[in-house]
This record gives sequence, C-alpha cells and structure tokens, in this order.
Amino acid sequence: MLRVSRVINNNVISVLEDGREVILTGRGLGYHQHPGGTYDPARVERRFVLDDDRSAEGFTSVIAEIPYEVLALSNLIADHLKATLDLTLTSAMQLAIADHIQFAIERLAGGQRLEHAMLWELKSTYRREFTAALEILEMIHSATGVVMPIDEAAFLTMHLVNAELNGDMSSAVSATTAVQDVMAIVREQLGVPLEPDSASYARFLTHVKFAVQRIEDGQLLVGTDSQLYEMVREKDPQAHEVALAVAAYVRQRYGLDLPDEELLYLMVHVNRLRERDTPAQ
Repeated sequence: MLRVSRVINNNVISVLEDGREVILTGRGLGYHQHPGGTYDPARVERRFVLDDDRSAEGFTSVIAEIPYEVLALSNLIADHLKATLDLTLTSAMQLAIADHIQFAIERLAGGQRLEHAMLWELKSTYRREFTAALEILEMIHSATGVVMPIDEAAFLTMHLVNAELNGDMSSAVSATTAVQDVMAIVREQLGVPLEPDSASYARFLTHVKFAVQRIEDGQLLVGTDSQLYEMVREKDPQAHEVALAVAAYVRQRYGLDLPDEELLYLMVHVNRLRERDTPAQ
C-alpha cells in the first residue's frame, strides 16, 4: 500500500521509502490528501531524492514555494538536458534550476534585471552549455510567456557547468576561469588564431574542461608508459612546450604538478588541434 507521509501542498507530497523521505510531485497529487492516506502512483510526475547532506525540511520548504508550472517546466528541462547534453540532473540540481527560474520571473516582474559579468566569457568557453541555456530560455517563454534577457542564459550556464562538475557554484566559477586561462595559454603558445566553431576546437575544449575538473577534484590521471611520453615529447616538441606552459599555470594556481599522463594527453590534443585548426602555409 502506497502511503502519504506528508502533504506539502496540492501538488507535492512526501513518502517514506526504506526509511528515507522522497518528494513526489504531480498536478493535484496532494489535493484532499492527508498523512497515512493512499495516493495514485500514476499521477506522480517526478521523484526528488536527497543526494547530499541538505536537510529534508530545507528541501521541502523550497519546493513548496515553487509553483507547479515551474516544477513541471523543470521536469521538461531535465529531460531536455539529458537528451541534448547527456546530463542527468540530481534532485538538488533540478530544484536549484527551478528555484532560479522562479526567482528570475519574480525579479523581472519587479523590474529587476541582473547583468552577468562573465556573460561573454561563458558564451565563449561553454558553447554547448550556453546553447542549452538559450534553449531553456525559449522553454521558459513558451511555458510562462516571460521573455528572459540573455544574461539569464549566463546564470543558467553556470548551473549547467555546476551540474557537470558535480560541485558548488564557486567551483564552477573557479573552473570557468581556469579553462579560459588554459585556452589563452594554448593560443599564445601556438601563436595562431584558433577556430571556435571547428570540431577540433570543441574536442580540445572538452578535454580541457574535464582536465580542469580532474585537477579541482584531485583525481589526476597516472600510470602512463614513460616510453610513450618520451616518444611523443621528442616527436612534437612544440606540443610539449604548450603542455609545459599549462603545467606551469596549474602549479601556480593549484600547487599541483601535472603527471606525465596528463601531459601526454594534453600534447596529443594540442597536436590534433594544431593540425586541424591552423591554416595551411
């Protein structure tokens, strides 16, 4: 028998599963309900399970203040991100996006528009995430009629980067800065303009983003065959110099020395980037 633990509002209830509180949402799911009553699982649209150390009370107090229409929209957004970015939002991350959207709607209704200082940096560094954020703005417009300014795409991009890095927003800001710095170092070392719209640039940028994530998580790659590293180093001294410049930056910023495996993969990606993005002489 499926029993209600708490009624949060007309559209949100909580249940106990294996001694853990789980939040269920659905239109009218909590209407005329009471603790101990039964509910129809077919009416459940989303399950929210706490996956961090936030208190259940804090979680439910936030979700209780978000209108059903925004919660339903956040479900569509979560499904869209899974389909387009292969990004699975945790319950806390989906709630954070829903809460941000509701707050943005309220701010704009009150004539308060926030500018994002890193708008163009985010647009350049996180092109896929920024494109997804623009699509979310369109979804918000379709669902609510509210036209969001482009700065909101930057705020949403930060949420998506945060979700990809599985960290807090400060980690996302730090990672964004580091990725930008590394890309600037690579451009300077190669001495030629790169093509942001090229597939090789996108692949290199993806490698850098995940490398920065590993650095910030303290989970650097190790175990490279030293002979392979030396072979690539001797074959492509320019790529090696680029890798060393990045390693010097990492040492200064994080106090970490990049192991040979990280340097090797960086050299390989620099080689591919240079060959496919630099113009023929």
